[in-house]
Amino acid sequence: MSDHIVLTAFGTTTKSKESYLYLEKQIGPRFPDCQIHWAFSSPTVRKRSTPKDSRGPASIAEIINRLDDPGKIVVQSLHVLPGYEYDRIKRESDELPVSVSVGMPLLSDKDDFTRVCQSVKPLSLLQNSDQICRSDDEFDDKKGRNILE
Repeated sequence: MSDHIVLTAFGTTTKSKESYLYLEKQIGPRFPDCQIHWAFSSPTVRKRSTPKDSRGPASIAEIINRLDDPGKIVVQSLHVLPGYEYDRIKRESDELPVSVSVGMPLLSDKDDFTRVCQSVKPLSLLQNSDQICRSDDEFDDKKGRNILE
């Protein structure tokens, strides 16, 4: 019995597949006891992509159905925001014959925005720009304008 991580993205039919492979190379060593799989949430992308294999393009259900005696399964969304595609992941995961944990997209709550903003702030300093990150109190909530300018 082994544990599995199903990295789930919208999908791509272009050269950006290299970005997915790079991400897998970063995640794999951090979870050496887990098998990494790829699922694409977009049925259209799955239909237009290359033949199905263990690297995708497959749906979450197709990946799970291939597993023999799976241990823990984590379905990790690689979407930036929780929206239609994330809802599709949740629905599909809820319909599986086994229990899975579903990870949230990158920007799922207010704290996520703050952490991402702080992590890119050094980039704004390199570019001589302080416009990338502002705290919540620097914006007018009703009009969405920067009140410091």
